[in-house]
Amino acid sequence: MTHQQVEADRYAWSFTFQAEDGSAPRHVCDQEFGRISSENLELRTLVWALESLDEASQVTILCRHASLIRGIRQGLPEWREKDWRWESFGEMVPISHQQLWRRLDRALSIHQVKCRLWRIDAPQTTPPKPKPRLHQQKTGFLNRLISPYRLASA
Repeated sequence: MTHQQVEADRYAWSFTFQAEDGSAPRHVCDQEFGRISSENLELRTLVWALESLDEASQVTILCRHASLIRGIRQGLPEWREKDWRWESFGEMVPISHQQLWRRLDRALSIHQVKCRLWRIDAPQTTPPKPKPRLHQQKTGFLNRLISPYRLASA
């Protein structure tokens, strides 16, 4: 699943299904208009992707937001139990994007879904400095402790 801001109030999203049998992947993309957070857009994309499947399937999802994975693994069971509410400053309030989370919950009851965090780190520009070995650290520390006494006794 991918998404990106194209213009101030226009966002592009897409998802690709790749079957295990190696058949041609199915790619779906579209645009949304209005102010949408990236987490909301990723949630929408996931819901649309799962709802587009014709039959119960095993799906592995690559997500960019750990909050979406936490919502699926930990939030959904709790929100379902508490009538789609959560505690905020001592009050039970409706969860954000409740309709999307309910649709996702319904889709997850049909499909077997695994979630993975999709993380791409920027390339490293400078090589990391090697850490001194433990005996070098201790020797340097001892020399600093001992050297003033050597100077005083000389």
